[in-house]
Amino acid sequence: MSNPETRAAGPQLRRILLGVALGLLATLCALILRPLLAPIVWAAILAYASWPVYRWLQIRLRCSKTPAALVVPVLWLLILMQRELADAYTTLTAFVSQGPHTLPGF
Repeated sequence: MSNPETRAAGPQLRRILLGVALGLLATLCALILRPLLAPIVWAAILAYASWPVYRWLQIRLRCSKTPAALVVPVLWLLILMQRELADAYTTLTAFVSQGPHTLPGF
């Protein structure tokens, strides 16, 4: 015959082992996601802060969600490209104004 105390210890031991396994799994997930935590938090902050602008654009443009969501990133990229093209033009004119350039000998 089996002891009633032994039967009661089985489910309790399983619960303890399950808790330890879940704790270990949560710890390993946290270690893996640790480098990504700051970008995830910033993405959440930016999404929360830009939500009113998104809703305003969606109402004003009378469009679906995708075009309203693309307006601000596209404008931001255009501004960045304008700066980069201006810097490239300045660098290229400085390089050309230095005088004649010859190809290196091979």
